[in-house]
Amino acid sequence: MNALDIKKMTSEEKMQTIEALWDSMIHDDVEIKSPAWHADVLRETEIRYKSGTETSEDWAESKKKLRQQFE
Repeated sequence: MNALDIKKMTSEEKMQTIEALWDSMIHDDVEIKSPAWHADVLRETEIRYKSGTETSEDWAESKKKLRQQFE
């Protein structure tokens, strides 16, 4: 499969492919490492959260807002 094949896929086919890839990765005994920059971003977020400049939000509410934003 190449980029042209992917562009020809419907949105539903793309989502099914993504789900199949994640399912495969979860069930393989392969360690998935986060990129190096990810630890820095998490640390910065933690600092903002502890200082009160970052707030938390219920996950269900966050998903709802994100879905509305991208629909």
